[in-house]
Amino acid sequence: MPRRKAPRRIAVPDSTTMHPQLELLIRLHDMELMLKESEELAASDVEVKFKLEDMEKLEEARRRLVASIEPEFASHYGKLKPKGRPVVPVVDGTCYGCFMRLPTEVATQTERNAKVSTCMNCGRFLYWVG
Repeated sequence: MPRRKAPRRIAVPDSTTMHPQLELLIRLHDMELMLKESEELAASDVEVKFKLEDMEKLEEARRRLVASIEPEFASHYGKLKPKGRPVVPVVDGTCYGCFMRLPTEVATQTERNAKVSTCMNCGRFLYWVG
């Protein structure tokens, strides 16, 4: 009987090694996905347990988060937003925004999440996972 490969697990790296602005960008991206999903559910016939006040609190938290991001990163994030996912993981040296392989020099850096990096091809913010 052939051996089956174990499923691959992707995890966000330890935040102690992550650049603070990169961590904020990831949080902003997650928050915007939650808001979008909540709005879609509210527009459908599905019963939503998310109250309007909670949406307003989430939107306020999003505004505070955007204010805490450095202006150059916030501006670049805003330009990427219409493309879809502005912050994407890198897995096995591949950008998961455009699925292009990153140059070896970039992909093999040791402290990759210690700085804010963008994909040379699509411009999305990158974070590396284990």
